[in-house]
Amino acid sequence: MVNKAEGNVVATGNEKTVTVTTATNSTPPAKKTTAGAAAQKKGTSATSTPPANKVFVTSINERLNKAIADDKSEKNRSPDLVGLAADFDHMRKQLRGLIAACKKYHETSAQTETSKKEIISFMAKLADGSPLHDDIGKANNSDSLVHIQSSAAKKAKDNVIEFQKKVLDYAIEWESIVTSRADVELKKCKKLETDQEHYEGKVEKLREEVNKLETAGKKPGNAKLEKLARNEEKLKASFKVHEAAANKACVLLEQIVQHGWKDLYHMVKATVNCEKHRVDGEAATFAEMKEALDRMAVIHSATKKA
Repeated sequence: MVNKAEGNVVATGNEKTVTVTTATNSTPPAKKTTAGAAAQKKGTSATSTPPANKVFVTSINERLNKAIADDKSEKNRSPDLVGLAADFDHMRKQLRGLIAACKKYHETSAQTETSKKEIISFMAKLADGSPLHDDIGKANNSDSLVHIQSSAAKKAKDNVIEFQKKVLDYAIEWESIVTSRADVELKKCKKLETDQEHYEGKVEKLREEVNKLETAGKKPGNAKLEKLARNEEKLKASFKVHEAAANKACVLLEQIVQHGWKDLYHMVKATVNCEKHRVDGEAATFAEMKEALDRMAVIHSATKKA
């Protein structure tokens, strides 16, 4: 489970400002280790297969990394951050809503199986000593409802675990990855923009001082001119660094939001597979229960005729 505290990151572009809520204590992606080191630490083979959700998580990071590496544009995209940050915030709210729904489904599924077991258990107690006992509650009868439900409960438990690992855990990791990565890039852009504004202020002030001297017919000193030149170079450098970071952040946010369907697909596929396993298991259980019910129907009919 991932617990996050809400924080505020301000993404800016030129003079516009938008506040974006982020999870400041989100768990960052795990540090990479060599397969051999990981295997030695866990006492397993270096070629052991990682959990399915970890494979998906790796694919999300790899997709984002590749998109950023493949981008060769040199546009000044800092103004785009405002809209993209807002789009990301909206997408993340939807993702968190999905996680909440998955958690509710997961909890409800587990509770449903517990209730089914209790229902059959009470039916067995009521059938004790009656003609229906063998088909409902006889413990050593593999065809009784109690035995059938017990086997079904084990399958259902496996289904609940499968849903958690392949659907719920994946969604939680997905949200954690995009939040932590967007948080890092947006904070970096804000810091670099602050640096740029610092040098803009210094250059503006120095230029005013030089202009004031020249207007008064005085020649600015070499020290002041050199200081102005140094700060102008620093301003150019800070602008370049800021725009490079803004471009990277824009590409990242576009990949997270506009191409997030590629990550969603894996979750949809896992969800459908989990439901198929659940339905197939329930169909098999129903077939066995139907046979038991047919036997009880014969007993009930015979009793009515008698």
